[in-house]
Amino acid sequence: MLRSVYFEGELGDKFIPYMEIDCESPVQVFKCLDANFPDFKEYMIEKEEQGVGYHIEVEGNELEYVEELLMKTGPGDIIITPVPAGAKSGFGKILAAVAIVALIVWNPANIFYTKSLTAVGTGAKVGFSYS
Repeated sequence: MLRSVYFEGELGDKFIPYMEIDCESPVQVFKCLDANFPDFKEYMIEKEEQGVGYHIEVEGNELEYVEELLMKTGPGDIIITPVPAGAKSGFGKILAAVAIVALIVWNPANIFYTKSLTAVGTGAKVGFSYS
């Protein structure tokens, strides 16, 4: 299903602030970034070393567990916000960057049905839609 994804803070500044993507689970968004930006995994590992985690909302509900990144979700926006070490007040559960990288590398296709990781639209990067 086509949905809007927003990348806030440094993540949006470095890679892309907004895109529309045909996906059923949040992990597919990260796999799409990894497929389109060769330095994405290294960036996430660097941020992990700096203590940066990620607050992720899907359909207005925050994700609390890494396993939720694999689950199919209903329609709705996804918002991904980097949260620097020590800035946890005001945020709920923070997911570790290293866990996200592990899910990018691991292929859960045998467990969950996954759709194409193609982002749609036009822009400087093939397949992305900029706002």
